Amino acid sequence: MATKRKADETKRAGQAILGLTDKDKANLEQRLPAGILAGLAADLPDLDDSADAQKTARVGKRAATLTQEEVATRLARKLQDLRDAGRIAGLPREVLVAMGVGKALRPGVVRTVTSGADAMIAAYAEHTTALRAAGVLPVDLEVVSQLRLQLQSADEVQENRKLTAKEKTALRNRVQARVEDAIARVVAAATLALADDPVRVASYRALLPRSK
Repeated sequence: MATKRKADETKRAGQAILGLTDKDKANLEQRLPAGILAGLAADLPDLDDSADAQKTARVGKRAATLTQEEVATRLARKLQDLRDAGRIAGLPREVLVAMGVGKALRPGVVRTVTSGADAMIAAYAEHTTALRAAGVLPVDLEVVSQLRLQLQSADEVQENRKLTAKEKTALRNRVQARVEDAIARVVAAATLALADDPVRVASYRALLPRSK
């Protein structure tokens, strides 16, 4: 059974994983869920061991750069472009439905945009060949996933000022769990994709939590 490590240890492992994937991304990408690397990169800053005041200042500055409405608008526009591409390419109705075609995207109602992003990510995973034929690339899904994470973050920032110390710890634990899950998924993908290079695989596996 793997032991739970400290947040800063998880952060260092996540940074090391991203460093390794810079070289191996082409081999790993097809074995990874869409957006997992972007999500990992977005989560790592929230594992800092800085004081709560510093963390609040950092996330506040990030939120000021892109407000919730701005991020929602950008994400809605990206989703609509992907839907339009599917329609123009004449994709089957079941694929268009899976992509969310016909459902409203209202930036002012965040859940319509986040649910649209979730649907698009799921559609790409299930109908990859069809969407690729319509010109949709993995990088498009990376953009969707990253904007969705930014939208979620902007929403959390609004509530962050109200959180108690206990709630902040719980939030951080959830972020750490997401990072650990992403690390495990990348290591699993590397084990299969780089099987002919055991030394490289060992570099990935060394970043997993140690077993008891």
